[in-house]
Amino acid sequence: MSVPAPLYARSKRFSFVPMDDELVMMDIEQGKYLGLNPVATEIWHLLEQPKSMTQLLTALLDRYEVSAAQCETDLQRFLQQMHSQGMLVQIDAA
Repeated sequence: MSVPAPLYARSKRFSFVPMDDELVMMDIEQGKYLGLNPVATEIWHLLEQPKSMTQLLTALLDRYEVSAAQCETDLQRFLQQMHSQGMLVQIDAA
């Protein structure tokens, strides 16, 4: 039996404000501000509800003209970065 892929969800410790097609985010616990570019903002909006990497990848490939391999590599790197900064949490899919 295969193990389900984890879901990614927004961390509750960040608040955000839209600025044109980008987001300005604040880490409530540390008082740090971050800016997200348009693609990162799109990913953040997709994560309004928890999603798997596959769900995110499919949505991005539908929207942007990029190879699946490049999109997967970039998305994986970005999700790891967001997770390490506390912006995302991983939820075990049940």
